[in-house]
Amino acid sequence: MNLLENSYHPKDALEVEDAGDEIHIYLPGDNTTLCLNETAAIVWRLCDGTRTGVEIVELLVEAYPQAEPELRSQVLEALSDFMTRGLVEGYNRTVYQGQGKQKIILFYNSMWDAPLDFPEAEIPEGYTITTDQRLLPQAVAVVFHLPSLPLTTRLRKRPDQLWVAWSMECETNYPPLLRREGSLKFFDLTMTYHLDADVSVPYVNSGFQTELRKPVQAKIPGKRVNAFISSRVDASSRLAYLRELMRHLEVDSYGKMLNNKSIAADKGRQSKLETLGQYQFSLAFENAIARDYVTEKFFDPLLAGSVPVYMGAPNIDDFAPCDHCFINVADFPDARALASYLLAVSSDEHAYKRYLAWRSQPFKPSFTRLLEQQREHPFVRLCKKVEERLKSSSVSPWR
Repeated sequence: MNLLENSYHPKDALEVEDAGDEIHIYLPGDNTTLCLNETAAIVWRLCDGTRTGVEIVELLVEAYPQAEPELRSQVLEALSDFMTRGLVEGYNRTVYQGQGKQKIILFYNSMWDAPLDFPEAEIPEGYTITTDQRLLPQAVAVVFHLPSLPLTTRLRKRPDQLWVAWSMECETNYPPLLRREGSLKFFDLTMTYHLDADVSVPYVNSGFQTELRKPVQAKIPGKRVNAFISSRVDASSRLAYLRELMRHLEVDSYGKMLNNKSIAADKGRQSKLETLGQYQFSLAFENAIARDYVTEKFFDPLLAGSVPVYMGAPNIDDFAPCDHCFINVADFPDARALASYLLAVSSDEHAYKRYLAWRSQPFKPSFTRLLEQQREHPFVRLCKKVEERLKSSSVSPWR
């Protein structure tokens, strides 16, 4: 095996002290400290998982052209010593599956550290999706979940590698560093809730086609308005609005915020939907107000047979299955006016039923297009988008 063909990165949990010209590495096995000389120290710093031994040699030759004859052997000696002492992990950048070479899409970090859930059998032939960060150098595309990406992450972007910004959160809620102008300039593709994203992933799924047609359960007398707000994230000022609304209208609040109700034998999402369905109206207040940011806050009441009272995206109509299926907070001058309207509609059977009539009507074309798009899993669409980019460039996908 040619050590220079591999990529390397330090093993976890090593105690390393960088002293400038030298690097000291504590070797717990024999309770000694290894002192790397200047050349070995440079090689160590370049073992970040993004370069092969050959590329490390090339970088050193570029910096020290007069030492070119010796550099190859010095890098090889350093890498061999690192491997022998168990200080680094080395791996080849060519991956095979069966007899065919695979194009790798690496999810550098998952959404809130949850396992990736996708239909592996539907991933296009020739593509592999992985979370193994050791495959970073050979990945044709690297996906970063921005809201949970550690701010200490420091990576070298290869010019022939696509970086993908992935998020279902509103940009308003990103860490400050990622909200800065130009912070996303290193990303080539986006996979977000935005309708114009390269891979659009709104909070809908193709199953809504039938789920939104289910019969509405009978409302329980006296259960007029509910709220489920548990997150302190509040860029929309929804909690202040809810407090004011509760001064003029009785609201059963099941979330952690402004809580005054609880669900017995709570079984999670199913219990929530059953509870929503008991009420005439459900407050659907987003944690931020931004175009296209329409979450389950809006869709859950619709699925449950309740009427959403929506605060959020200014283009909410683009996501509504039909006309007259929700009440928009933005249409009212203040909470008091909204409360008066809800009280009036709740006591007028004909007026209330008009908000449920849409369930037997055809979906709006815009909503039908959303559902059709989601028939194909986002990761499948991502593979196709990456393939499209690769074909439109002169860069070979093989590392």
